[in-house]
Amino acid sequence: MWLDISIDFQPAMPIYPGDPVFKATAVKIGDLNSRVTLHQLELGTHTGTHVDAPEHVFPGTKTITDLPIEAFIGPCFVLDVKTFSLNELKRLPPKAERVLIKANNNLPENSSWLESYQGMPPEFAAQIIKQNPLVLLVGIDAMSIEEKSRSVLETHQLFLARDIVILEGLNLSKIVEGWYDLSALPLKLKNLDGSPVRAMLKKRDGEV
Repeated sequence: MWLDISIDFQPAMPIYPGDPVFKATAVKIGDLNSRVTLHQLELGTHTGTHVDAPEHVFPGTKTITDLPIEAFIGPCFVLDVKTFSLNELKRLPPKAERVLIKANNNLPENSSWLESYQGMPPEFAAQIIKQNPLVLLVGIDAMSIEEKSRSVLETHQLFLARDIVILEGLNLSKIVEGWYDLSALPLKLKNLDGSPVRAMLKKRDGEV
């Protein structure tokens, strides 16, 4: 059974400060002014559950359509951490190519997420890269992977400089630690810096 780990697109959804607010406007309404119903959407490339491409922090580098599709789909390990102690990474299998960090439970669906979320320290990110040299994607259950106190986006830079996709805005509240199959395919937004995704997990019977 596939489990939806995306957050809902709706007016009260959490939005990173300064990003566009999500809005859906009815353009056509079936049985009123048209034969069909159709909405116009307003949102950003990093609205809701989304992926970051290197272009997000390194202008002129790889965009969302330059990245291999294999990064977004395949076996994945979910690691449940209480804090971002490096000792937590002892449970992360070194062969994991896609890693999701559960550190905030259902915080992304809370409108006050910015005040209390745990971001990933750069030293934790660096250790993932060191012990998992084939990693393609790293995700987190917060609207930003970065610690809120950081003036420089060090964690973003560590991953994106190596073309490691960042997946943000996950709801992992009902997910337990272990191996899964992940599907988090982005929209085919030519030459853009990121994309909303519909992220899904399916429990695997055993290790990869």
